[in-house]
Amino acid sequence: MKLGEAMSMLRAAPPATKGVSRWRLAASFEPLHLGTFLRACFRLIRPEEDLQVVGGAYGSLPANLEKAEGNPAEGCIVMMSWEDLNPCLSWRGNGALAGTRSAASLMEARQAAGRLTVLCRQLAVRQPVIFVPPLLPLPPFDMLQGSHAGAERAQMRLLVAEMTAELAVEPGIKCLDVDGLVARLPVRRLDLNQLLTSGLPFTTEACSALAKEIVSLMRPPEPLRGLVTDLDNTFWRGIVGEDGVDGIRWDLDGKAQRHGLYQRLLAVLADAGVLLAVASRNDPAVVEKAFQRNDLLINPCLFFPLEVHWGSKVESISRILAAWNIGAGHVLFVDDDEREIERIKEAFPAIHCRLFPPANVAAFDDFLVEIRDLFARGRLMAEDAIRAASIRSQAAYNACAEDFDEDRFHQSLNARLVITDTRRETDARSLALVLKTNQFNMNGRRPSEAEWAAALSRQNVVAFTFAYEDRFGPLGRIAVITGMVDDGVLTLEHWVMSCRAFNRRIEHACLAWLFEKTGVREIHTTALRTERNGAFFNVLDACGASGDCMIRRDAFLKARPELCFTFQSA
Repeated sequence: MKLGEAMSMLRAAPPATKGVSRWRLAASFEPLHLGTFLRACFRLIRPEEDLQVVGGAYGSLPANLEKAEGNPAEGCIVMMSWEDLNPCLSWRGNGALAGTRSAASLMEARQAAGRLTVLCRQLAVRQPVIFVPPLLPLPPFDMLQGSHAGAERAQMRLLVAEMTAELAVEPGIKCLDVDGLVARLPVRRLDLNQLLTSGLPFTTEACSALAKEIVSLMRPPEPLRGLVTDLDNTFWRGIVGEDGVDGIRWDLDGKAQRHGLYQRLLAVLADAGVLLAVASRNDPAVVEKAFQRNDLLINPCLFFPLEVHWGSKVESISRILAAWNIGAGHVLFVDDDEREIERIKEAFPAIHCRLFPPANVAAFDDFLVEIRDLFARGRLMAEDAIRAASIRSQAAYNACAEDFDEDRFHQSLNARLVITDTRRETDARSLALVLKTNQFNMNGRRPSEAEWAAALSRQNVVAFTFAYEDRFGPLGRIAVITGMVDDGVLTLEHWVMSCRAFNRRIEHACLAWLFEKTGVREIHTTALRTERNGAFFNVLDACGASGDCMIRRDAFLKARPELCFTFQSA
């Protein structure tokens, strides 16, 4: 995007119907039109919302961070330059490194990095932080040649890498992948003439690319949750029904390493909790034998369901979505046949589809990176790793439930709820559940990270996260409830529950525990109907709620089913 295009787009943009998102930009340089690119990129992904970029005093990153801490916004973009580690590394200053400058300058840089790390951590307690390490090359202010210069510069880069890695694991801080961005940027990133005259160090092309990356961290797209793959000439090279079980390949010797790389990526996705399934036109018995080969690069047990038959793949995808209980918009379908992809797109317009690249396509690495990015998360949580297992356990649960009297079945579950007080624990899972849950969501409200942190810091607030397991296995943290207690009444502000927990009487158990824990006589739900939360209102009816969504303790005790739960505080 060029600067003129960004300005024209902003002038032509309709009014922001959802208001303005206010972010601070803390840097030692003058942002100038970087703010314009940020606003334009923001409107591209959030047309209904505008972005206000608030700068600070030019010249001092620590001063800007201290100011940002005292003036909370929705978030803060922290952009570090080499001169923030040592003023002698500034293009605009006239300082010089004197004498044996290597040890002295590195020591000064370490001290500066330590201070900036502390300031970023303090800031992240109150608002989300996006940290951008130095994007430009180091200035050539040294007279060392060969390996000596390389070693000195490598130490400075290592210092920044260590600082970035330290911040990346902090709750509330997201770090931009500078190496990945540099690889995609034009060769020239530094505009020295512009830096000397106006204070902005980046070329227009670099500003545009940088703004796009930053906005993707401010409003990251929701990662996909499931991948459905074809088998022949996709998962392996060859057609198993014609080439035989021993004739299909995915190795270097068989000139099929691309398929081996794909299998390895699927294994990585499965380990991160991505759901995997197969949709293939094939003989089930032949595929079963192929999956018994001991040189597969992924355990075939990680695929569920297996839709292997000669019928329609449209029907296969429909059954897979039902088994996973997720929408098509959360799923990627990979196949080597363009006609199959077109059929799937027509049947499921929201689904994501990718054609497995033909053998003559050179950029296979781009295909792998794109798939990885579709599922990438800012942080992996324990629940991600058990998601696929919980889908299987749900199938076993449903099959077993059909053969039992309902009350007797629930008595046999050995169900346990582990409750965490979310106020006392930094818990990314609780907010993630609130943001992504639709079917069992009390009012559909989606707070920002800053709003969530502020809400949990109030007096009289209650906030609990519920984790569940039974004899079929753990489901992890599956429910979040927050609200305010006042004069014997608990007014709920958020109540969400994962669809994986449906039909296990968990919602009744949560209410029973809340009445017991808080001692209130009534629970008000502030429920609002959305297009997709009908499941929540069904539960309200089953819990004896009155017309204004109020649940009285006595009415609930009469309406609730038999509960056989063990409660445990985390």
